[in-house]
Amino acid sequence: MPGHVELQQKEANAPEFKTNLGSVPQSNGQSYVYWDASTATTAWNAFNTACYNPSTKLYYSTTLKNGIAAIWTNAIFWDMAMDVYVRTRKAADLTRVNDMYTGGYNQYDHYNWNNTTVWFIYDDMMWWVMSLARAYKLTGNATYLSTAEAGFTRVWNGSYDATGGGMYWDFNHSGKNSCINFPTVIGAMRLYEATGNSAYLTKAQNIYTWAKANLTNTTTGQVYDNKIGSNPPGGAAYTYNAGTAIGAAYALYKQSGNVAYLDDAKRYADYVKNSMCNAQGILPAEGDFNEQG
Repeated sequence: MPGHVELQQKEANAPEFKTNLGSVPQSNGQSYVYWDASTATTAWNAFNTACYNPSTKLYYSTTLKNGIAAIWTNAIFWDMAMDVYVRTRKAADLTRVNDMYTGGYNQYDHYNWNNTTVWFIYDDMMWWVMSLARAYKLTGNATYLSTAEAGFTRVWNGSYDATGGGMYWDFNHSGKNSCINFPTVIGAMRLYEATGNSAYLTKAQNIYTWAKANLTNTTTGQVYDNKIGSNPPGGAAYTYNAGTAIGAAYALYKQSGNVAYLDDAKRYADYVKNSMCNAQGILPAEGDFNEQG
């Protein structure tokens, strides 16, 4: 799930000290499935063989390799490359991280945030802002940070509703969706960590408060897709929205130590586990056509 949450838990009691990624009911009576570094590397290599384009330095949309992946999903794939580098610290994996910045630079008009053809909705921009800010943290490349800050400013100035609160997802201001509001919190928190500028923290707190009240069920933990005008929140519950809600709440918890944020993150995660996964604990595919999965 594209939630960009770096919750890493080491289980010393796991077999052969492998990493415990979560509970899945097993017919053999075991409570957990374990994965090790070699399995992760195998999965990553297979994904790259099937979908990476070394010429464009970005990913195809499918294994047919007949079209580029959606602009926001390439930002998520960039985050995946960063996950790999965090795990391995290998020079080749750092090269992939830097290559993907170049791929985005070439594909998306040099990250010209004012190009309203390339960047046609605000949330696409914010997914890249999140990844750019993280790339700066990993590499120290100041260009990544300045590009992220410029993108955040562009989105904030065009998307934020100073009267009603929250962020609009599109240029026409037709609605306020989870896919822009929770990523804005994560982007702001990453930029706050990178710069120490408290304005980013204030914006993150502001948007999270609005989004929690207007885009989630504070009892069940369901994260709604959108809120349009004065209508109640609606739309399907998607895993990617739950992921960014978890990430937003957890980022604020890490900064503040306020357990209310952590409780929110747990509630969103519990809803996915208990109400969206199947009996075997598998996340929903959400349709072969649907990027949200």
